[in-house]
Amino acid sequence: GGTAARGATQTNALVDLHDFFSQHVLCELQAAATGAAPHPVLIADAVKFVSVFRVQLSRAVYDTVFPLLLSLLASPNPVVHTYAASAIERLLTVRDAPTAA
Repeated sequence: GGTAARGATQTNALVDLHDFFSQHVLCELQAAATGAAPHPVLIADAVKFVSVFRVQLSRAVYDTVFPLLLSLLASPNPVVHTYAASAIERLLTVRDAPTAA
């Protein structure tokens, strides 16, 4: 469930989003932020994951991902920096604060 304005509001209990984020998404964002740029499609997908599941992610994830997204604003790839800007906007407009979990 969910909308574009609110992101994913329901998830399958069998899928651990924090584990998936830690094992797959975070490494792509970190590689992109340090200049060891993976393919732009992988970066865009990682940013999209953060944007879509923003309501489900913890405060600790926000603290980790925000500086990475800021660094992606300088990407020469228009898709990457546009997705990063959109994700930052969506993270800043989440009404309910993420849990501390």
